[in-house]
Amino acid sequence: MIKDGALIDKDIKALMMEGVKIVDPFEESFLQPASIDLQLGNTLYTYSMEDYVLGEEIDDCKVEQNTLKEYTLLNGKVVYVGLHEKITIPENILGLIVPRSSITRLGISITPIYVNPGYRGQPPLTIVNNSGSNIILRPGTRAVQLLLFFLSGIPERIYGSAADAKYLDEKADYSKLHMDEEIKRAINEVLEQETSDLFKKVKEKILHE
Repeated sequence: MIKDGALIDKDIKALMMEGVKIVDPFEESFLQPASIDLQLGNTLYTYSMEDYVLGEEIDDCKVEQNTLKEYTLLNGKVVYVGLHEKITIPENILGLIVPRSSITRLGISITPIYVNPGYRGQPPLTIVNNSGSNIILRPGTRAVQLLLFFLSGIPERIYGSAADAKYLDEKADYSKLHMDEEIKRAINEVLEQETSDLFKKVKEKILHE
């Protein structure tokens, strides 16, 4: 096995046979020349927000979560569907999840997902229907494929060991953008300013009474 560049089918199969469960469950018939097909799982969600300030925490009540049995995705609409398989990316590999050609040829867009070294979980697929027709989604459909690339070495910072690995062991979690360090700093600065102004107003009122 040449540990450089993209993994081909026999590389992926060899790793799986060695016990490296990159995809679980693993279906050998899903292996492609340089990728492995992945299926839609049985979890889905949609957002119910008219307006959203980028970086704000999303309340649970703003996310409608359901079990996917059969879902009609209207033309022009978007839905988030979790993968059926659990993905585990080794420390010396990075992954990229992209839509299958047969899916994009229907006018269905699935946003590519960058998968960090050390990640494990079941990420959600962002599916947009641009087909001009309503599309029925069912679990078990092969919708995307996982590409794997050997790195030049093992990164100093592995996703699975980082304190801010907010999607580790996820099951199609929705966005946690508010947990990014720069977002938290900005929120804390605003809160400190508001608290300071409130303290001043209370103090002034007490002095004048």
